Amino acid sequence: DNGNVVVIVHHAEGRVLQVSLNGIANDAFHYRVGRKYAIAWLRNPEGAISGEISDRTSALASEIAFVNSLRGRLEVAQRIRVELASGTAEESEIGKRLTRLESTIKRGIYGFARELSRIQASRTWTNSVVDSYRHKLSIAVQEWDKLFTAFLSDKSLSNPKRMDEILLSYYARTFDGNAGSCLRCGTMVKRYTLKAVVQTWGPRVYFECPVCGMLNNVSESHSSIAVLPLITPSRGCTYRVQLSYLREVEASAPDGYLCGEVTDKSTGESIFQFIEQGRISNDTVLKIPLPSKIGSDLHTLRIFWVSNLEVSLVRHRFSIL
Repeated sequence: DNGNVVVIVHHAEGRVLQVSLNGIANDAFHYRVGRKYAIAWLRNPEGAISGEISDRTSALASEIAFVNSLRGRLEVAQRIRVELASGTAEESEIGKRLTRLESTIKRGIYGFARELSRIQASRTWTNSVVDSYRHKLSIAVQEWDKLFTAFLSDKSLSNPKRMDEILLSYYARTFDGNAGSCLRCGTMVKRYTLKAVVQTWGPRVYFECPVCGMLNNVSESHSSIAVLPLITPSRGCTYRVQLSYLREVEASAPDGYLCGEVTDKSTGESIFQFIEQGRISNDTVLKIPLPSKIGSDLHTLRIFWVSNLEVSLVRHRFSIL
């Protein structure tokens, strides 16, 4: 009628649909989805018309799960940042920027949730809206990861040694079983699942050696990381350790930031610090120059992996011969 082309499609009740005509996304023409039929019309088209109806019900469920997961990760990230900064005289500039970013991410989460509710109510999927929210949230999360890594690396702003204590205070431990021998002392390592006291917070995995202490405290979405010494550490040498995943990680896993330090137990001083951006691979090698006057105590390499609003902690202890 009046040059319009109308497409009517029968569909299963309660499904969420994406309609396209001539390859044009459904936000570029008129359409309605009813209980049993979807109708779409394109004004004054040129040439032949081809239409397609895509079922996006599972995609909607995936996006809702993403929003809920992101909301929980943001809550944990904010709690960790506040706890780590406790005791400092005043909020730093990095802290203020993190606070603003967290507000931006929170607004984005609420806005995205509203749009997903609208999509669910109308049962009509719009790519441009979903992609826009995903893109904006991704940029904000990546910026948070970068700033939080700088925050962790500056001892005047935070106390990263409290990280394990902070994380454990919000989680209950469940023993899963033994997980092989400790690389340093040979004692059987214990594996635990950490379940948060807040339902929206994701679980974590915790590895502990009864002799050496905590080895890994990682988000379940991150893989636990093993630290494998490539040489025996000695005074004045470049100590090389390889990082490897304890389980396979998806190729689509987001990049992040690796940072950490080596602490001389005898003096309590930091003798090496590092920050690296990118993605951990199974051939990632840290090269740590050790001072010629380092003591023979049991020293600590502490590694943080910051990615996608989540922080994982790896601890490796070594002695000097």
